[in-house]
Amino acid sequence: MSKQNSVHPEQADTENPEWTDEDFKQAVPASDMLASIFGTQVAQKMLQEEASEPQQTVRVSSEVVAAFRIRQGQDWEAQINKVLKEWLKQHPAESGRQR
Repeated sequence: MSKQNSVHPEQADTENPEWTDEDFKQAVPASDMLASIFGTQVAQKMLQEEASEPQQTVRVSSEVVAAFRIRQGQDWEAQINKVLKEWLKQHPAESGRQR
């Protein structure tokens, strides 16, 4: 056994062993497995969000976040986005002026 391939017993990860060439051949992208793990609707949403818009940080009051979380559940962030987009439709920016 060469020194390069030897592993000290206390460093061996028996629960998560190093992948073999065969493991790599059988591997599939995580995006292909999402539906079987989370269900089709959730997987589609996850992939859509990943591909759509970059993540932004916006400060909102904890009162607003709590209300959306209670009323909207897991989809609360998407609902805040929907409400803000609707507001933009109702309040178009004047030409030449940014908000």
